[in-house]
Amino acid sequence: MAIYQNFIRELAKPILFTLGGSRLYKHFQAKAMIKNIDNRLVDEPETELLPLLVKATDTVIDIGANYMYYSVLLARLVPNGKVYAYEPLPFTFEVGQRVLRHYRISNVSLYNLGASNSDSQNHISAPLQWFGAPATGLAHIANRDNEIVRKNAIYPYPFKRHKKYLCKFVKLDTQLLDQLPANATVSFVKIDVEGAELFALEGMAQLLSQFKPNILFEINESYAKGFGYSAHQIYSFLVSLGYDIFLYNDREKTLSRVDSFNDEHNYIGLSPVYRERLAHLIV
Repeated sequence: MAIYQNFIRELAKPILFTLGGSRLYKHFQAKAMIKNIDNRLVDEPETELLPLLVKATDTVIDIGANYMYYSVLLARLVPNGKVYAYEPLPFTFEVGQRVLRHYRISNVSLYNLGASNSDSQNHISAPLQWFGAPATGLAHIANRDNEIVRKNAIYPYPFKRHKKYLCKFVKLDTQLLDQLPANATVSFVKIDVEGAELFALEGMAQLLSQFKPNILFEINESYAKGFGYSAHQIYSFLVSLGYDIFLYNDREKTLSRVDSFNDEHNYIGLSPVYRERLAHLIV
């Protein structure tokens, strides 16, 4: 997700965290995210495609929900449908709950779970900002080798200190597939999990094969290398399921097919089932 920088917020954060601790900081983060949502301050280029990607009765999935930015936008677009949101980090999950309560959203099920290729427990490593608060948007599964990230990243990875949280992970093929209503139309999945995208996709292979939702996902080659795989493995995995991969040009309002990934971009996997929703943008 895009990052919104505000001088007043950046000044207030260390003061609130130092004086008020985690509880007050969570309250501040929820208020800040509500402002971001109300004013569309952290929209990514692909956000403008959401009204085309989903319909009012659809079921959609948000993996790496963070502070619920995408989940809230999607919930408004599927008023007669359902959003299943997954956020494993306890701090971020609790802020997300506050955001949902503020908007009185009833069609989002938020789980304090991560999506992976096994049902397991694993540590999430959250980078710490200089004043000690977690930089939750960059939290990642702890076995990622950040020295590899530092050597390969286009943008510097500045964090030296991290805090680990023991979190629960599930395969969506086991956690979600059986609880979906018989008439569910799973049309869209968003994934942003800081390099662990392949693991999330592997854990929902059956769901993808059955429903063929369109997928919006982030690729960061250095993060993938930190987990010991190449981002091209994601490409091969999705192509094997019948997907075509596209890059969105928000200036031209077009989608261009790709056969490889450039570092640090969002990509869209279009399926044979729901490809027509964006077909008019393909060049």
